[in-house]
Amino acid sequence: MINELDIGALKLVSAANRGTQKDFGDLLLLCGLYSLERLHTELMKRESMLIGKEFGTIFNVEGLPSGLANDLSALGNFNKATDRKSESNRLILTENSMIPSSWPELGQRWTGMVEAYAKSKGLRFSPPSRKRRWKNKGLGL
Repeated sequence: MINELDIGALKLVSAANRGTQKDFGDLLLLCGLYSLERLHTELMKRESMLIGKEFGTIFNVEGLPSGLANDLSALGNFNKATDRKSESNRLILTENSMIPSSWPELGQRWTGMVEAYAKSKGLRFSPPSRKRRWKNKGLGL
């Protein structure tokens, strides 16, 4: 059985490891239901109980800790999100979408959310520099 909190917690791992635009967009949507603090707390709770290969998931086959306990820097790594060859980096949003329609705006909104949360909890957040800046042409093709 899985619910939105489980999905949100695992999506944090996915964003930290894979870091596609879809991951960050999904997280912004999930943070509309639950706070980033709640998703992170759920991940930490899950990791404290379910560590080891027998508890691996498609996001973390080895079942290892995500590394997000004290350092959220990986949640600000957008270097893989700029690869336009990846389908997960070519989001096409509808006019009713609850997330920003451009990648730069989506990235800035997510970074601001993570930075504020990290600061409030005394966690490290020092994302790597981006490979290149995109022009604001939306998320579509």
